[in-house]
Amino acid sequence: YEGLPISIIEAMSLEKPLIVSDVGGVQELIDKNGFLIAKGKNEIKNIGKAIVQLTSDDRLRVEMGGNSLSIFQNKFTLEQCVNNTEKIYKNYIE
Repeated sequence: YEGLPISIIEAMSLEKPLIVSDVGGVQELIDKNGFLIAKGKNEIKNIGKAIVQLTSDDRLRVEMGGNSLSIFQNKFTLEQCVNNTEKIYKNYIE
């Protein structure tokens, strides 16, 4: 179980558009960079629709991929993760 899957963050770093299920903290990773698919009756159908949309629309695929990279660079680089973790520890120490 991963609340915020590393595999999705890795895909973002590679400038990939996302198609992800709405589980755990995944919704925090989607912001105009892919499709968040709701769990339920139409889940498989909606995943298929998202795949078709991305494979048939080059502009959308490139735009969402660029958005993924931008989100990664703004929130998930090693330096940012270390700095954020350091801030948390400092708050408890001070």
